[in-house]
Amino acid sequence: MPRTLRPTGPSLPGPLSPPAFDLAHPATRARWLDIALAILFLSLTFLLGIFPLHDTDFWWHLRTGDLIRDSGNVPRVDPYLFGGAADKPWIDLHWLFQVLLSFGYELGGIDLLNLAKCAITTAGVALLLFTRRPGWPLWIRILAWIPPLLLLAGRMYVRPETLSFLYMSIFLSVIFHWRARPALALLLPFVQLLWVNTQGLFVLGPVLLVFGFLDLLLLREPPELGRRGWSLILGSCLAVGLACLINPYGLRGALFPLELLGTMGNPIFESIGELKPLPTFIREASWSNVPLRIHLSCLALGVASFLLPILGRIVSRLRSFAPSAKSRASTRTRRATNKVPKSKLRAAATENPTWRLRPFRLLLFVTFGILSWKATRNSHQFAAITGAVSAWNFGEWAASWIRTQHDSLPGYRKSHRASVFVLAILSLLIVFVASGRYYAWLGEGRAVGLGEQPLVFPHAAARLSQSPGMPDRSVCFHNGHSAVWIYHNGPDKKTYADARLEVIGPALYQEYHELQQRLALNRGWEERLAEMGNPSLLLDLSQLDSALLTARALDSPHWSCIHFDPIASVFVHRSFPASQNPVDFSRRHFEPDPSTDPADSPSRVALARICRDLAAQIETRLDLAAQLNLLGRGYAHRALLDQGVESQAWKRLGLLEQQRLRLTPTQLSGRFRAPFDPLLDPPLLRATYALESAREDLPDDFSTLVTLLSLYQAQGLTERAYPIADRIVSLTPRNPTQRLVADSLRPQLPALRDQANAPIAREWSNLNELNSVVERLLNAGQAQVAAEVLALARPALERSWAETDRLATLWLRLSTPATARIIWQSARNVPRPALQNSRVGWTYLIEEDYTDARNHFEQALFTEPALFEAAIGLALLELDAGHREPAIRRIDDALKLAPDSASRAQLQEWRELADPR
Repeated sequence: MPRTLRPTGPSLPGPLSPPAFDLAHPATRARWLDIALAILFLSLTFLLGIFPLHDTDFWWHLRTGDLIRDSGNVPRVDPYLFGGAADKPWIDLHWLFQVLLSFGYELGGIDLLNLAKCAITTAGVALLLFTRRPGWPLWIRILAWIPPLLLLAGRMYVRPETLSFLYMSIFLSVIFHWRARPALALLLPFVQLLWVNTQGLFVLGPVLLVFGFLDLLLLREPPELGRRGWSLILGSCLAVGLACLINPYGLRGALFPLELLGTMGNPIFESIGELKPLPTFIREASWSNVPLRIHLSCLALGVASFLLPILGRIVSRLRSFAPSAKSRASTRTRRATNKVPKSKLRAAATENPTWRLRPFRLLLFVTFGILSWKATRNSHQFAAITGAVSAWNFGEWAASWIRTQHDSLPGYRKSHRASVFVLAILSLLIVFVASGRYYAWLGEGRAVGLGEQPLVFPHAAARLSQSPGMPDRSVCFHNGHSAVWIYHNGPDKKTYADARLEVIGPALYQEYHELQQRLALNRGWEERLAEMGNPSLLLDLSQLDSALLTARALDSPHWSCIHFDPIASVFVHRSFPASQNPVDFSRRHFEPDPSTDPADSPSRVALARICRDLAAQIETRLDLAAQLNLLGRGYAHRALLDQGVESQAWKRLGLLEQQRLRLTPTQLSGRFRAPFDPLLDPPLLRATYALESAREDLPDDFSTLVTLLSLYQAQGLTERAYPIADRIVSLTPRNPTQRLVADSLRPQLPALRDQANAPIAREWSNLNELNSVVERLLNAGQAQVAAEVLALARPALERSWAETDRLATLWLRLSTPATARIIWQSARNVPRPALQNSRVGWTYLIEEDYTDARNHFEQALFTEPALFEAAIGLALLELDAGHREPAIRRIDDALKLAPDSASRAQLQEWRELADPR
């Protein structure tokens, strides 16, 4: 039986092809494994694009597509902005994409466009994957494509760059094959014609042609082009250049990429995330950032695809200088066994040249690597180039190596094992992505699905500008929100600036940034807006820095907040009629309106965060800050009752309660040793319990850990503070702030550890010694050890009420209200049953169990109507629950029992919250 010379391709002679379904034949198994590999890899590519829309540029593209279809004209001046960019010339080379977007949205909405994006990207990846020479193993090309594919997926948006990716794939494939099939170059002018009317990246087409030409000139290898081949390629390249002029703007449109390059190169735009250079991103995001790691791994992969084959050739050359007797014998045996005519070997070498450093690939990788280094937005094109170049380099290298191994069946077996290994990797990746764990690992907030990403697009806030009594102009602080505003209101109404940097330019962007800074600093922003005619303000609420702008606007007596949701707020100057219906934050808590009150848990959690951020930053209207805190607490409590967001709800509750603290640093110090105080202690106890509850599911959440640490350290609870500090230091910082906190904690760790683990004798023989042991433990901040000593000191049935109360209070301060409740409930010979019921009620309230807390407080007041502790607990419960009338009644009852002025002042504040009239 003849031996097969080359199991991986048809270029070398061998036996006839096996039957298609003869799975016993190694070649058939290899073919079906390749088919399975291709299907899984392209399925993974498609799946990586199935995530909800969250790119805000989509909306101004869609609006412009609608305008072009309605008017039949491509815009030549900007129709959307007022001020510095009003009627500014606009070269909209995206017009073809925008028209297609408009048609697609009309036919099938966002879901259809999302699926179309996935299909286009998959087609481009497939084209590059199968652009290869015969004999290149598919498994190694797919393996080389995996990191670039993950990087590519990071920007797999419904954007013009998706079509640019397809066009670039066609260019790369044609240039790869044009030496053997020069007629393919005739396709490029038509692709370029589409490209120049899709995006400014059309300039990459001529750049790729230049690199391809240099490769033809510098690298002499068969097949030779001949006169006809050169004529086809040169003529097609000339036609590509002419195609660049066929756009609505002619020569200026063809030269637009140069203008765009100058605009985008301005350092002022580096503050925008996608325009940041990679070194800046590394410095700010740190090495723990997963997308950054993927990007850097692609750089390393591309470099390795050149270096490893070079090193392999060097090693092979060195070995060839001194072949061993065994290798010489093996060579003679292979030659004797595999006699192939020289003509066929030359033909095989033509189809399968050995690996060599090819200028085209090197120029591609270096150029696009530099572009990605300068701005992260170029990662999409860089991923495509890295995937193609790495697959080509490794595929060619592997094929060259396989040709030196003339053992057919072992070669098949090795290929089978490698293919099965890559199949397993692809299967695991598909499960990893489909389950959502991949996106959780990335930390980007994506999910598998269609439609729109929740809590991203401020549609309700943008549509408000269509209401009567609203200004015709708006300023949106978050450039992305301007796109949504334009979609709903433009071009009839105007906005100040948007994300089209080529339109607004550096000067207007600087003015926009300065106006934002004025608002953040609360200096001169009202005067500047008055010069503009007092446009409405649409303010982002997604980040702490942007929430600061809303806090400053809330402080102003001249502006009215008329819209407030989990995404954005809207403010109107009081000179406009629309300002007469401001948002009533108190009413939202006590009388929620279904039209404004979110029903889903993520929105409630988001609003709880926003309310806390705003309350912390309002400077003058402290009554409004208190209303926001109360409203945020209500949202967080309702979210806690839902499934799936408990940890986030606990976190928000903890941060909101921490903001309620009225204890001074002196009062906080050693607080864990004090008796329970129903006026001062609830915010502290509720904050630490909520944050500890959040920590169970979010053990590495930085803000949770830092807040808990500050509360424990302020009290002197070293025993609880040390593990948290140690955890914070062990985490990889994700930004400069986290790195600064970790660096400041690191020197403190030894002292905290020594104090938390200080060996203190626990033996005692009488009550005096017991008290001495407990005091020493408490002085060292070892409260839990002290509580354990007290618990073992006397059986529950023999403890006095004072001992029971001290022990239970200590456990309550250690964020274990369930343990404290058991201790209080197990007490015997209780002198005041009402006090026992009240303390148990507080444990339930700390756990956010309003029903059981209310029952115990009411039972305590029924037994002892003058018990202030139960009265104030019930008043706080009804206030937090959003029951206006019961809250006012309970607060009034507690005011009659208030023992001092501090209690009366606190209750009076609560009454003003419940009845702000």
